[in-house]
Amino acid sequence: MREIKFRGKRCLGGAWIYGDLLHNVETGQVAVAQCRTENNFGEYDVIADTVGQYTGLRDVNGVEIYEGDIIEVLFSETTEPTKLKVYFVGGWYCDSDMYCLPLYDIEEEVKVVGNIYEKGVQQ
Repeated sequence: MREIKFRGKRCLGGAWIYGDLLHNVETGQVAVAQCRTENNFGEYDVIADTVGQYTGLRDVNGVEIYEGDIIEVLFSETTEPTKLKVYFVGGWYCDSDMYCLPLYDIEEEVKVVGNIYEKGVQQ
C-alpha cells in the first residue's frame, strides 16, 4: 500500500508538521494530525496554502519529496542543474520555464533544495 501523508506550516511558529490532513468543513480551517500512539495524537492548525501531499518518492539523499518542493535535476554533465517545482494535476509533475515533466519519468538523480513557501530558493 502506498504511503499517503501531508505536510503544512503551523499557524503558530511556522514549523512544518507531517501527518494526516484534517479539514473542518464548517470553518474551513485545515489541520495536520500526527499519531503518536493508538489513542494519542496531536492536531495542529496549519496555513492552508502551504499544505502539500507526499509524492511517494525520495531524493538522492533519502529526503521525502512533497508537492510544492523545489527539486534540482542535472540533465547532462555539460549543463547547470535545473530547478523544478513539484505539483499535482492528475499526477505528479515538475516544471520550470523550460520543462514540464512527469515526476516519475525523471531518471536522473534529483535533490530537494527547498520549497515554494520559504525564501532562499529561487526557481
